Amino acid sequence: MVADKLFGRHCRCFLATLNRPKAPVSAENPIVPSVVIKDSWTVCGTSEEDDENSDLEADVEELRIDGTIESSFVWPSPRLAPETLVNSGEVRSELNILDKINKVLGSNTEYNGLYPTLLNGGWVRQPSHTGQVLDCAREILFGLNDEQKAKTPFYFHVRYAMEPIGEPLNTARSASELIVVLYDAMRCHKAISDECSIIHRDISDNNILVVRNDSGIHGLLIDFDCAFDRSAESPHRRPERTGTLPFMSIGNLANSAIPRTMLDDWESLLYLVCWYGTFGINENCEDRDCKHRINQWCVGYEEEIADQKRSDLSTTGNFYDSIVSDFGKHDSNIGDSKRLSSLASYLHLELFFNHQFGNVPKTPYHGTRINREYDINSMFDEDDGYDGSDITPVNNSKNTKKPSKPADPFEMRVNEEQTISQNLLDVLERHARRARKELQTAK
Repeated sequence: MVADKLFGRHCRCFLATLNRPKAPVSAENPIVPSVVIKDSWTVCGTSEEDDENSDLEADVEELRIDGTIESSFVWPSPRLAPETLVNSGEVRSELNILDKINKVLGSNTEYNGLYPTLLNGGWVRQPSHTGQVLDCAREILFGLNDEQKAKTPFYFHVRYAMEPIGEPLNTARSASELIVVLYDAMRCHKAISDECSIIHRDISDNNILVVRNDSGIHGLLIDFDCAFDRSAESPHRRPERTGTLPFMSIGNLANSAIPRTMLDDWESLLYLVCWYGTFGINENCEDRDCKHRINQWCVGYEEEIADQKRSDLSTTGNFYDSIVSDFGKHDSNIGDSKRLSSLASYLHLELFFNHQFGNVPKTPYHGTRINREYDINSMFDEDDGYDGSDITPVNNSKNTKKPSKPADPFEMRVNEEQTISQNLLDVLERHARRARKELQTAK
C-alpha cells in the first residue's frame, strides 16, 4: 500500500511487534505482530460546507498575537505546534480523540479491548537545513503562490501505534458471532458518547473488527478519523457530511442542518446489519445481485440515496418488502438470515417507530418523512370553481386553511437521543445474549 498521490489522507496500517524477532525468522519461528501502526495525514481546518465563516489563518494569527505560538515565518509555519490548532478546534485529530478516550475509559475494565489503546506516536517531523520541521502539505508545496495555497488543504502527517489487532468483520463465522461483535462495538460506542462526549460518525463494515483470543470473541470499534468531540465543537457549526456509503444515515446523506447524534450511528448499524443480511456474512459483495433494492444505497448523489432510504424505511411494510425480504438469498444458513432479519426489524422499529412516543403513526416522532398535516380544502382555490369537496380532509377541519408547522421526525428524535439509543442497545443486548448461548452450546 503506497501513498503515491499529492492529496488525501493516505491512511495506511502496518502490523508490527514490540519485540525484536529472533533470527532466523522462519515458519517455525515467525514474527508475531502485537500492535498496529497507523500512518495518515490529518487535514487542518474545516470544509466550506461545515462553516463558511471559518478562517483558519485569522484564528492562528490571533493565537500568535496572544503569544500562544511563536513564529516569524509566513503562515503556515512548518514549526507550528499542531497541538495548538487541535486545542483551538481547527484540527480534528484521531490522535487526540483516542487520547481522550483512553484517559476517560482507561480505568473501566468493562470496555478493555473494545477500543484502540494508544501506545505511542504523534506528529511526524522531518529534518531540514534549518532543523526539524513538521511534515505537512505546505512544507512540501512551499513554492505555491498565495492563491494556490488558499485552495490547498493543509495536511499534517501523523503516525502512532495501537493495540489490539483485529480481523475484518466478514471473518465472523456466523450470525451469532457477528451479533456479539456488533454488540461489543456499540456498547463501547455508547460509553464513548456518554463519558467522552465523542460521536464516531463512521460506523461501517471497515470500522468494526473481530478479535479472537483465549477468552473468546469480541468486537473492536476503530477509526475515529471522522469522530468529533461534542464538548469542543461549536454549537453553531453546521454538521458535516461524513461516513461510508452505503452506511451513511439519512440526515448525513441529505446534509441536514439537524445535529448529528448517536442515532445517526445507530442508523448506520442498521444498514450494516441489512448489508450482511442481504449478501451474507462471508460472501464476496462484488458478486452481489444488482437487482437487490439495497444496491440503490450506493448509486447516485447523496441526496438521491437519502430519498431512497426514506422510502425503503418509511413503514415496517416497506422495510420488509424492500430490504428484509432479500435476506438469506446469498446465504445457505437459514438460521443466520432469521437472526439478522429479527435484529434488523427490531432496530428499525426502535429507531423510526418507537412506541414510547405514542401509537404509530399519530406522533411527529415517527417515520422518515416530514409530517405536513394540511387541511386538504386549503389546497384549492375557490375561484377555480373546485373546492376539493369530494376529498376527505386530512384532519376533518373546516375552519382553517393554514397548514400546521411541519414536523421533522429526525429533529424530534434528537431530543430523545439518550432514551432511543438505550432502547437500541437493549435490543442488541438481547440478541447478543442469545447469540453467546448458541456459541457456548456449539463448543
